[in-house]
Amino acid sequence: VRNRQKGSGSCPFELGSSNAFPSTSRATPAEKGVACMSEIRIELRGAFPYQQEFLDCPKRYAIAASGTKAGKSACGAMFGVRELVNRPGCRGWWVAPSYEQAVTVGLETVRGLLPRDPEIVAVKTTAPPEIRIVPTGSVLAFKSAENPDGLYGPGVDFAILDEAGRQSEAAF
Repeated sequence: VRNRQKGSGSCPFELGSSNAFPSTSRATPAEKGVACMSEIRIELRGAFPYQQEFLDCPKRYAIAASGTKAGKSACGAMFGVRELVNRPGCRGWWVAPSYEQAVTVGLETVRGLLPRDPEIVAVKTTAPPEIRIVPTGSVLAFKSAENPDGLYGPGVDFAILDEAGRQSEAAF
């Protein structure tokens, strides 16, 4: 599940049909199929058609519901990376039923889509874990729904609720 801010417009970021993940190089940000971030190019490829449909959804709220191992978490990670790169200064949350899932599924899936260059991506693994896109200042924090009171704090621009059906109603 994600929350798209009203007026955020469409994103020039595009996911192609190749199964290669990811590639980085110096390029102009206006190139088709890339996330805009100064002179850095991050290209995510390999979304299945149903994942692409979710990523392209213009609605404020979108839900991806399917069977196990269908790629819902990977799709959430693609969405998160796209938002972090294209919305300077934005803040997002990845919320999972447990802290362990937030880190082992969320953090590691998002981290796998990003370059391992500390000038581009800063990863904090201590509590609360987060990924920061250095050039944009955007941050994705990884949280647990085990303690709903821990989900209060500064406002966020988007949220990815992984395994939302396994989270308590109070977490919503």
